[in-house]
Amino acid sequence: MRVNVADMLRKLVQTSGYNIQLTNLKVLSMQVDGDTLIVDFDANLTVQ
Repeated sequence: MRVNVADMLRKLVQTSGYNIQLTNLKVLSMQVDGDTLIVDFDANLTVQ
């Protein structure tokens, strides 16, 4: 299974109404639990 976590985060924050820029993303782990994808990550975000 392939998942683009950066794209998923981008879609999530676009709905927030804030200008959010993702400058760095490090995925530490991913786990599928039924219909839920659990992602542990470190990120640098800029919110304006």
